[in-house]
Amino acid sequence: MALLITLAFRNIRRNLRRSIITLLAISVGLTVMLLGLCLQHGSYNAMIRSGVSQVAGHVVIQKKDYQEQREPLLLLTNSSQIKSDLQKEFPDATITNRAFLGGLLTAPKGPTAASIIAVDSASEKTISDFPQKIIEGEWLDDKPESIVIGSNMAETLGVKLNNKIVFSAQYGKNDIAFHVFRIKGIFHTGSAEADSFIAYANLSMTKNILMQDDVSHQVAVHFEDVEQSIPATEQTRSKLSIPDIDILSWDQALPDIQNMIEMDRVSNAFIHFVLAVIVGMGILNTMLMSVLERTREFGVMISIGMKPKDLSIMILLEGALLGLLGGVLGIILGYLTCYPLVTHGLDLSAQMGDSYDAAGVTISAIIYGAYHWPSIILYGFLAVFFSTICAIYPALKIIYLKPVDAMRHH
Repeated sequence: MALLITLAFRNIRRNLRRSIITLLAISVGLTVMLLGLCLQHGSYNAMIRSGVSQVAGHVVIQKKDYQEQREPLLLLTNSSQIKSDLQKEFPDATITNRAFLGGLLTAPKGPTAASIIAVDSASEKTISDFPQKIIEGEWLDDKPESIVIGSNMAETLGVKLNNKIVFSAQYGKNDIAFHVFRIKGIFHTGSAEADSFIAYANLSMTKNILMQDDVSHQVAVHFEDVEQSIPATEQTRSKLSIPDIDILSWDQALPDIQNMIEMDRVSNAFIHFVLAVIVGMGILNTMLMSVLERTREFGVMISIGMKPKDLSIMILLEGALLGLLGGVLGIILGYLTCYPLVTHGLDLSAQMGDSYDAAGVTISAIIYGAYHWPSIILYGFLAVFFSTICAIYPALKIIYLKPVDAMRHH
């Protein structure tokens, strides 16, 4: 085998120009794939991070059926106790309570529809990116009358900092409930939908609207690493014994984002497969040309006692070595090409504004790439695999080669 590997290396060096072109085809094709992979995983991370921080968590506790129905009266009672129990279970996690309320906000200029996210102001500040988007005033305090609204909503209502606005809503058979807010801050995300319809208020305001104390729609557990979501969800299910609740991991709480990611993965896998086939055809052509040029030489080698099977293995080794060298070069070029995207990001704000909406969450238009080393190593192995596969047909031609006919070949 060592002799065959040595011969394979020598054969690759014999026609150096053609070998270099083949290596460049493999490495450039792999670089393009890794570039797409880097942006793909970066955009996935951004979507997951935004969804988890804004409307969900790595572990989400909700009333049973709330995920499907979004019925405002499906409330978690005694939610502060649930939060306390979870904090003991996960002392390093950030845990927050949220309530999602829809209704009308009214100012002297007129009303507008609003989706109010009532939160624990202190914990929400550490996990959400909305506090960093405040352009006037400041983030929520602990007072039930404080509210932060989007810049478009402020313009629609014709209000400024410290102005009063009235929220009204009716849930179930209850009378219409009212709550007076004073504007604490104004944020700007760049997303027209978020800036026009979303507002944040303190969770204590729910007492006036829902006529209940210490309730929320969601208790969300947040970790530093999304990989902790599934084991922490299982742990919570085993520890938290409360009837009629759902305990969800991030992908169950955000099915729209999960579905978008799965669909994008499938489409990208198809594109990468097509690119691999195109590169593979080039490798196949190179290997066939190499075999045809050496047909007479192979005939001589077989006539002096070398087995056709060993020559076939040598051709397969040539394909594998080309794939290995091209794969290593492609990974290096891919890493260097992706580095600016990972460190500085791809700024799409000129085309999409500062942010864009996807699956109900607001995502920054600056997309940072992300190295996903398991996929990068897998693609390197696939380069070797495809190169070896492309050498099978030329290798099979040698098995059926007759020495006399081969030595007559010109």
